Amino acid sequence: MNAIERVLAEARSHIGYAEESGNRTKFARALDGEERPPIPRQGSAWCGTFTDYVFKRARAWAALHDVSFFSTQAGLNKARRTPGLRVLGINEVPQPGDLAVKSYGPSTGHIGIVVSGPDVTERMVTIEGNTAVGNDRSGGRVMERDRPVHFWTAWVRPDWALLEEQQEAAAEWVPAIDVAKYQGEIDWPAVKAAGVELAIVKLHNSREVDPFARRNVERAANAGIKVAGYWYARSWLDRDPVQQALNDLAWADSFSPLEFLMADIEAGENCPLGSECRDWWTKYIAALPTDVWLYGGAGYLGQLNQALVRSHPIITARYPRQGPNPSPDLWDEHALALPRPTWPADGLWDGWQFTSSGAVPGVPARCDLNIIRRSSLGWTAPEGDPMSRTLKIVQEAGKPALYLASTDGIAYRWITDQDDLAFVRFLIVSQGGNADTQVVPVGQLKLLGVLVGPEPVQ
Repeated sequence: MNAIERVLAEARSHIGYAEESGNRTKFARALDGEERPPIPRQGSAWCGTFTDYVFKRARAWAALHDVSFFSTQAGLNKARRTPGLRVLGINEVPQPGDLAVKSYGPSTGHIGIVVSGPDVTERMVTIEGNTAVGNDRSGGRVMERDRPVHFWTAWVRPDWALLEEQQEAAAEWVPAIDVAKYQGEIDWPAVKAAGVELAIVKLHNSREVDPFARRNVERAANAGIKVAGYWYARSWLDRDPVQQALNDLAWADSFSPLEFLMADIEAGENCPLGSECRDWWTKYIAALPTDVWLYGGAGYLGQLNQALVRSHPIITARYPRQGPNPSPDLWDEHALALPRPTWPADGLWDGWQFTSSGAVPGVPARCDLNIIRRSSLGWTAPEGDPMSRTLKIVQEAGKPALYLASTDGIAYRWITDQDDLAFVRFLIVSQGGNADTQVVPVGQLKLLGVLVGPEPVQ
């Protein structure tokens, strides 16, 4: 399914939805909870909010270059000056996936998503939010509408080529969650719809099976999510480490087939890192096949025999800070803009758990969020996988503050300090980009996109 098909499928899935009251909708509620800062949207006319929601849920937001149509006319005006977006007159033939815009005046309008272009009678089909027969722009429902072409004022053609370009750096990252009994009953189809590709399910803790393990493995797989499994490894100094490793592995193997198995080795209830404990873990890890992944952080797993540890794939843990909770297709962009894990020091980890308190649709409780290298899994990028934008550093002429933006010109966030700047430059160079500061005219940033957060005092 390509990006246009995803957009139309998402839009169709909401046909028949009616607002709650006073322009209050599930679309505004979801976006107000995700966007930082929120617009806010709830209680306002919502045809544009529906459009924004559809593109975000269909993993096609990048095709709009972050141009929101919350205000239809403001979005249309911004689209006119945004490279990559095309605003066409109604004399041009609309295509599926185009946005159909109706202008009622300089500040009011209506918007829909084109399903099919005009037929021989010059009529066309759209899916629209906040509409109804007899109340075109404030009808309170999601509907498929059949209208004459001349009802509309203009078409906005998204930058579909941006999504079709396959960038290896972007396609490299797999959004993954790890779950256990603490997350409760999970709606796995909703997790799949949110864009999660991999579920790492807790299987046991060396003493007992997780009571949700079997159902999580089966239901995640049935929802079309690939599944891996892990166990919480315990150091029993009175037990033979080799036999314990084989027992733990055999218990986890009973859940096969899985994408991979992983031993979670961290402090917790385990022994302090004295010589006896280190020796026990050395024998334990050496007894595991090298295709068993290891999870841990700098303070524990990072202090064991590194030649042995590094012979296994590694998921490292570091939680730099809690911030916005983006959708899974943006976890890579969000995480890679944070301070990187300090272990392994060479940065050659196979996965990074970047927060322990993520929110994912379908998961009742907070859970761990991860990005995993696709190449470490041996996976290829799915068709139409959305690309992350290559970054650049921007500065307005005569101003000290630096801004991190994408090469397509959409503002992203302020660079907060020198450590942040050093990391950003490292990230850009590692992606083969130009890390030099690019100076733009004063006021240009406001034309490029939403300025996230206050300008830092420098």
